Amino acid sequence: MSKVRRLLGQDGTSFSNFVVSTPGCSPSRASILRGQPPHTHGLWTGKGPEGGYSAFARTGLERSTVATWLQDRGYRTALVGKYLNEYGVKPETAKVPPGWDEWCAAPEIKYFDYDLIENDRVVHRGNKPEDYLTDVLSRKAITFLETAARSDKPFFLYLAPRAPHGPATPAPRYARAFGNAKVPRTDAFNEADVDDKPSYVHQSPRLRRKQIRTLDALHRDRLRTLQSVDKMVEDVLTTLRRTGTLDNTDVFFTSDNGFLLGQHRRADKGLPYEEAIRVPLLVRGPGVPSRVEPSVTSNIDRAPTLADLAGAATPDFVDGRSLVPLLRGETPSVWRTATLVERDRSNEVAIERGDIGGEPTTPAF
Repeated sequence: MSKVRRLLGQDGTSFSNFVVSTPGCSPSRASILRGQPPHTHGLWTGKGPEGGYSAFARTGLERSTVATWLQDRGYRTALVGKYLNEYGVKPETAKVPPGWDEWCAAPEIKYFDYDLIENDRVVHRGNKPEDYLTDVLSRKAITFLETAARSDKPFFLYLAPRAPHGPATPAPRYARAFGNAKVPRTDAFNEADVDDKPSYVHQSPRLRRKQIRTLDALHRDRLRTLQSVDKMVEDVLTTLRRTGTLDNTDVFFTSDNGFLLGQHRRADKGLPYEEAIRVPLLVRGPGVPSRVEPSVTSNIDRAPTLADLAGAATPDFVDGRSLVPLLRGETPSVWRTATLVERDRSNEVAIERGDIGGEPTTPAF
């Protein structure tokens, strides 16, 4: 993602030891929205009764999120893209949650022929090139930014494209890109010796040639879908610059989880391995230096960081810490040296201590 590297990586701070609290989409997004790990917010899966939107709404979690905190502070807020799994799949769930002034949610994992929930109405998009989901979300985001720039209120945009989630359908213009790309053949890829791994890895046979070819094909499609995200980031930064708001805006680029593509013989997420838990965090903004920050940080730090930047109060339930001192290039007198990563309701956890040698684990983007 050359544009992301140039616009955010070179001109901002890259967090080299940033991990998620859990390698699953909805539980991780709940952590992002509320600054809590799963054992505190209580979402463990992507669907009910213990996960997804149904649990998030039923338990009242959505009544206090970073969106409500910033809205209470006077911010104009918008969500464009994915919210939580199960949101909008039934008519009764297709409502605008508390804290959001503008709403354009993509409830389906489809890149063409899908519905969007735009505030209080459902809008269908078809199969034309201009209907490609990432591009549509990009245009929606740009419209919000242009409108917000004409207001005297500060703004908060939560832009969450579906890419590179499966089925990883690329935009037609990128359909032939990366024709020779393959999953990196690290030591973890299709490893032979799994004696030190848990039983579910022992029970997974080594990948066969056909399976590896399938993973390579998926890897290429994921790269292709991310080219549209790369362009989205460029268009957002261009809009901020054109509207005169770039120099007063903090931009965060990150993800809710990683994915295993043949590492440890697996092709999924939800496992507490580096490939699934370590994600990028790039931040560009006023006073943010161009450097690499090695401190151990987590997605539970996102919400309190945004609140701190906005001057908003955070509730007592927040477990994460503001990254603002690190974004200013400061060295806090006390900072964590490890962070907890949880997996479902199992007894399997990971303690992330940052780079400890061996193969490079900094996320690729």
